[in-house]
Amino acid sequence: PLLPLSRMSKLAFLWRQFLGGPHHFGGRRGPERCAAIDLSAQLVTSEERLHDTLAHEMCHAGQWVIDNEPRPPHGKVR
Repeated sequence: PLLPLSRMSKLAFLWRQFLGGPHHFGGRRGPERCAAIDLSAQLVTSEERLHDTLAHEMCHAGQWVIDNEPRPPHGKVR
């Protein structure tokens, strides 16, 4: 289920049972950019995997919300 964006928040998290891969997506709420991160139990199988995946996806979300960069360069994924 979606953890809703509050009036002050620019980031939401979605937890799905099945998902092809973790990802973030961005959009707009009025004039402001906001983002959401999709995660799934299928892919996040340990605390370490949760930490690494969430950190990686938050970097992408931040690049959109803060830097207005919708498709930033992508480094290696472990």
